[in-house]
Parts: sequence; C-alpha cells; structure tokens
Amino acid sequence: RVSPKTRLLLGPGYVLLRPEFAQEPARLFREAVSRVLITVGGMDEHELMPRLVEWTGQAMGDAVLDVVIGPFFDDNLVKRIIKTAEGSNSVTLHYNPASMRDLMLECDLAVSGGGQTLYELAAAGTPTVAIRLADNQTWNLQGFVSHGVLEWIGDSHDGDLEVKLQASLRRLAENGRTREMMGLAGRRLVDGRGACRVAQALLEDFGH
Repeated sequence: RVSPKTRLLLGPGYVLLRPEFAQEPARLFREAVSRVLITVGGMDEHELMPRLVEWTGQAMGDAVLDVVIGPFFDDNLVKRIIKTAEGSNSVTLHYNPASMRDLMLECDLAVSGGGQTLYELAAAGTPTVAIRLADNQTWNLQGFVSHGVLEWIGDSHDGDLEVKLQASLRRLAENGRTREMMGLAGRRLVDGRGACRVAQALLEDFGH
C-alpha cells in the first residue's frame, strides 16, 4: 500500500551489497569439494554453529571447513565452537573476516543461514545449502530455490536437520555439474550492481 507516485525498486536486481560483489567472480568450479564455508550471519541465537561444524565435518571427510564467527556471537558459544574444532586440522575459524567475498570464492560449497548472506553467496557464484533461521527469510529462500540457486533443507529447529544437511552435502559433493549450475544461476540472479541501480533511480527522480 503506497502512494501512486511511489517508485518501487524490488527484487534481487536492487539488493544493496558491498561494492566488491559487483565484480564478476573469478570462480573455478572443481569436480571435488575441497573447502566448505559455514556461516549463519552476525549472530547465532539458535546456537547452531557447533552442530553445523560437527555435522559438516562428518559428511565432508577431508574437506577444509571455513567457519565464520560473527561479531555478535556469545562468548560461551565461541568457546563451544573452538572446542568442537579442536583436534581437527580441517577446521579454520574466521573471526568477523574483512572480506567475506574472498572466502566465498575460495570455497566450493557453503552452508548458510537464510538471511542477507544468501545474496552475497549468489553474487559470488557459491552453491549453497541453506537453513531458515527466522520466518521472515521464507520468501527469499523460496525465490532462490525457484531459480535453482540453492538447496533449502529446512529450519534450525528441525529434529532431522542433521540427516537432511548431510544428505544434501554428500549429494552436491558427488555432482560437480549441479554445483556449477547453482553457482551460475546465483550470479545471473544477483549481479551485485543493485546499489548502482538504486543510485541511478535516485538521480533520475531527484537529480536536477
């Protein structure tokens, strides 16, 4: 419900991402998965990360796990994540990394919450297994699924989340072509130039 004069800038073409995501990703789609990114956003209110690290490690064998610790993670949760990662040479913890895009490009596959990070992963061409962390992520997830960008396996509180996550990871790890198609679909949907389009619209409407 808006004024007839209101101009709506909707959809992934107008999503506001950091400038680096407008660059065409120099991505190599490898047949084997050697690195997996795990991220749930700036905070982890469901305390999901320790379980994701454990479950992903079990499913992906020797693959390196790049685990992102957000700036608002609870200290006790961080200690649990560190304990989960102890004794494993395959887990690397990244504390609020300066360049998420670089991490996304280096990884062959991602496990992510259903928030804003999905747009960044799409722009980076990173095939993704997504988990809904809040109800307001539903439409975004449905939209990404309909374009073949990601696999949405369920919600953070699902009792069978471990089974669904590991099944999805193993399936994608065995099919390089599917991962490539997901990555290319993501970049087609989100080219990272939304901020430029919004700026252009503002100039057209208000620039004199």
